Amino acid sequence: MKYSKEAKPERAAGGRSRAVPVALLLVVLCAFSFYLGGIYSTGRSLLDVNGIVVKGASSSSSASAVAIQKDTNTKAVVVFPECPADYQDYTPCTDPKRWRKYGNYRLSFMERHCPPAVERKECLVPPPQGYKAPIRWPKSKDQCWYRNVPYDWINSQKSNQHWLRKEGDKFIFPGGGTMFPNGVGAYADLMAELIPGMTDGTVRTALDTGCGVASWGGDLLGRGRGILTLSLAPRDNHEAQVQFALERGIPAILGIISTQRLPFPSAAFDMAHCSRCLIPWTEFGGLYLLEVHRVLRPGGFWALSGPPVNYENRWHGWNTTAAAQKADLDRLKKTLASMCFKPYSKKGDIAVWQKSTDPACYDKLTPEPCLLSHIRIYNKSVLEWEITAGLRYNKPDTFVKLIGIPIPGLEPDLQPLVNYLLPHITAHKQSSQNIHLQLLKDIASRLPPFLPQIEGFY
Repeated sequence: MKYSKEAKPERAAGGRSRAVPVALLLVVLCAFSFYLGGIYSTGRSLLDVNGIVVKGASSSSSASAVAIQKDTNTKAVVVFPECPADYQDYTPCTDPKRWRKYGNYRLSFMERHCPPAVERKECLVPPPQGYKAPIRWPKSKDQCWYRNVPYDWINSQKSNQHWLRKEGDKFIFPGGGTMFPNGVGAYADLMAELIPGMTDGTVRTALDTGCGVASWGGDLLGRGRGILTLSLAPRDNHEAQVQFALERGIPAILGIISTQRLPFPSAAFDMAHCSRCLIPWTEFGGLYLLEVHRVLRPGGFWALSGPPVNYENRWHGWNTTAAAQKADLDRLKKTLASMCFKPYSKKGDIAVWQKSTDPACYDKLTPEPCLLSHIRIYNKSVLEWEITAGLRYNKPDTFVKLIGIPIPGLEPDLQPLVNYLLPHITAHKQSSQNIHLQLLKDIASRLPPFLPQIEGFY
């Protein structure tokens, strides 16, 4: 059908007059919406990220409270009251007062366990009485004000090892330690001879486990070595010993290698170090070493001083026997080899291993250590398990049907893990500490999305 210009219908004469009321109606609606917005508005812009209200904050001001202005227009403030004096060393997620609520297994009570919302404090942790502005770097590497970290217990217990000593109103850090009686400088110099990468820029980041008062990390940071070290130690009976590091400007955090993954990405460090940190490296299938393996980059170094290194000359002072220390060293070497660590250098009390850069090394290993490594990479925790489908429904035998059956969507690296581990839990006789049962429970956190497919096989 064709249309011509002449055939067009003419616009009604009243069309324009109808458009006017519509426009007026829109104007009225917009004005009314702005009016409602003015009535019910909170006075806070959607882009305002500074006006945060703290629940439970005291509205009364005091000499020790801090008031933060919330809005420049309304002059509203939020006042943070000061915590009681016994909260001077309060660390909410590593609070010794809460340790009894958690298990002793692998010292997991020392890990981060943040309190529930109803138990959280909303106050300012008070500084120690007599607190002064910290000494500036680089002088602070070797000293800090005593009143800023008034920890007398560690001073009395460790003064014979020259960790620190009190002189007047200061703590002095001479750089001593259990494994470096000649000072941390000489110790680090020897280590640099064993690892040339510490002097040519290859090693730029390091992790110090069981750091004490962070003498090693302070030396690497403060003597022009160009190595940034993060010192790690738990909140233990040495009080919050990392506070000695933080007060002096040395990077440090509270932490422990236990059941939770360290808060660092994989391949984050060029080097890891343990100086008589007393971590049982070969226990639990080498899981502690696997965490070190995870955070080290390929080609990274692991340096160990203390038991069982140089046991031939040291075992007398370790309350043990030469035979026991030799056995420990043999187990350590075997465990490291199973993770593709290779001996790099050794001298005196220091032994160094290097993480392999050859991917083919992992293909040559026996299955279990490689599986351990994969599981540590893919899972957040060894103890925070989800019960797998078979254990959940009390049907472990049904897992056998999964062998050799690809699960669509499951990561290729995980399929061989499932195939290897599942036959080992088809009976109920294993101890709860059985490594295969632990590993399968660990990997289970990756399986829930595939449960419908898994259940479809039986």
